[in-house]
Amino acid sequence: MKLIYILLMLLSSSAFAQDYYVYELFNNKFQAAFPGRPSISDLPKDLLDADRLEKLLPYEQKKHLTQKQIKKIALDTIKQLRNSQPYVYFDKVNKITFTALSIPSNLEQKNYKWSSIKQLLDDLIKKGLKTANQTLIKLSSTLDKNKSTYIAIYSYSYFVEGQKFYSSTKNIYYKDKSYKWTVTSVNKNNKNIFDKYSKYCKVIE
Repeated sequence: MKLIYILLMLLSSSAFAQDYYVYELFNNKFQAAFPGRPSISDLPKDLLDADRLEKLLPYEQKKHLTQKQIKKIALDTIKQLRNSQPYVYFDKVNKITFTALSIPSNLEQKNYKWSSIKQLLDDLIKKGLKTANQTLIKLSSTLDKNKSTYIAIYSYSYFVEGQKFYSSTKNIYYKDKSYKWTVTSVNKNNKNIFDKYSKYCKVIE
């Protein structure tokens, strides 16, 4: 992890200024903003569930593969995930969680064409949220097939022990990796922080 530069934001909901820091993460392949130095966290258990990962693979990809090949992709993904633990920072003052994650995209498979995957990846995001009992609020996405890059920005809500949370994610698929930067809070209005700093979340080519 490498600190690149410092930003400054005057929070509209408070009377003090707060520094934000842009870090290079995951072997300097991805950068994102945090209000402090993030630490490595354990992976969510559902990301290490082979059966769930198999179900989340797009149908257009699976139809060209045998069950043995599908199983191998899921197991290989889990192996790579264990080496790609997320970075997390919790802003205790504003009660906001920032997370950056790098996982295998599984898009470099045979017969899988970048020119036709935008809708598939949109659907994959929607399916993943539904499987996790999360409600999609808004999704927008773009695809640059010449650079093998898909970028989605989406917001969603969910409940944990009766408490409603709001999250916004910038998800970048770049070649064989999927990078995510997520801001989560119980206050829906904190999405303005995501909106301001999502532009600093990008792949380093």
